[in-house]
Amino acid sequence: MPRTMLTDIRWELLLQVMKSTGRIYDKTEHRM
Repeated sequence: MPRTMLTDIRWELLLQVMKSTGRIYDKTEHRM
């Protein structure tokens, strides 16, 4: 079970990072 918890946390972090990077990319694209 602990493995699933770790994976869930990692997935959440990855999703947050992807969203943050996506927003940054969107901003850069709009600026361009």
